[in-house]
Amino acid sequence: MSMGIGANAYLIDADDTSVLYAYSGYDDNRPERKKQVYDGRITINRKCFEEYSLGKIVPMISEGSIKVENCSNCWFTSNDELQIDIMALKVLFKLFREYQNDSEIPARVCFYC
Repeated sequence: MSMGIGANAYLIDADDTSVLYAYSGYDDNRPERKKQVYDGRITINRKCFEEYSLGKIVPMISEGSIKVENCSNCWFTSNDELQIDIMALKVLFKLFREYQNDSEIPARVCFYC
């Protein structure tokens, strides 16, 4: 039985043009992956929050409006040339959903399963 995987992110900087999050993934099934180290970075151009739709996250990454620096706990990446941490993608989906619900850029998000 799986003990759980997830990711957490928190806002570390924001200005008129962009928002910066630190993030970390974790996998409780792998002892070496339990410690959360917030060394991953997600930079989002503010216009992305207004233009958000589920189908646009990957194109926004491809065009450079969203930049992801994978955390050291990355164990699975996208199957394209970008090699984005899957947990960072889950964090992005959660960030944008919370923004849609609250109309505010979230200060912190958590994803687990």
